[in-house]
Amino acid sequence: MRRLLLGLLASASVVTGGLAVASPAWAATCALGANNPTTSMTAVGGRYNCSGTVTLTVRLAKHVAWDADPYSYTRREGFSNGTLSHYGKCLGINPAGEYYTWTISSSGNQLESGRVSRCG
Repeated sequence: MRRLLLGLLASASVVTGGLAVASPAWAATCALGANNPTTSMTAVGGRYNCSGTVTLTVRLAKHVAWDADPYSYTRREGFSNGTLSHYGKCLGINPAGEYYTWTISSSGNQLESGRVSRCG
């Protein structure tokens, strides 16, 4: 299921070498990150150059067409800047598929990595 970066103002995003970074237009130096899941099913997300703290959630999700994407996650309250890793596993009865990292900030911003084939 495709998720969109949410925000009240326009957003900009860049995808470089499997790392997706997004930042609201009003805070060009504050950004979220979401790396493609590793072959060991580690999802790494982060928050960079931001002021204040948020609750940051990093999900390892499996794309499922026409249905809600199953996921497992790690959440940290009072997160300021840096990376947060979630160590997951293959999901579902038929685990082979397209997996992605989904980083969610309690400020309302969220970002997904690219899809990668795993568990096949």
